[in-house]
Amino acid sequence: MASGSECDPDLVAKLKQELGKIAKSLFSYALAKDILGERISFSKTDPDATMMHMKYDYYNHMNMFKPGYNVQIGVNNGYIAYSYISPDVDELKTAIPFLGGYLRQFGNDPKTVVTDAG
Repeated sequence: MASGSECDPDLVAKLKQELGKIAKSLFSYALAKDILGERISFSKTDPDATMMHMKYDYYNHMNMFKPGYNVQIGVNNGYIAYSYISPDVDELKTAIPFLGGYLRQFGNDPKTVVTDAG
């Protein structure tokens, strides 16, 4: 042992393995952060969807979080005139882009806007 700079090969292999695990975790965290953007969650099976609390499921008999989208629809005389689909859970954040898109498409605001409790 000349200089004390020699290392145990088993220790080096173990450290290399641990660093590999940490690198994989950091990569998956960075990927998840990139997918999330401004949202608070996403589905692993459909990264564009947001995990939303769905109402009672008749078949599974449970309330649970499932991948979902927030759909806004503008109807005129019984026909769908305009639609806006968003992964955002908050309907307050989707109403303004919906109305803006409606205005761009038709050149004027709708005469009546009906929304739910959101």
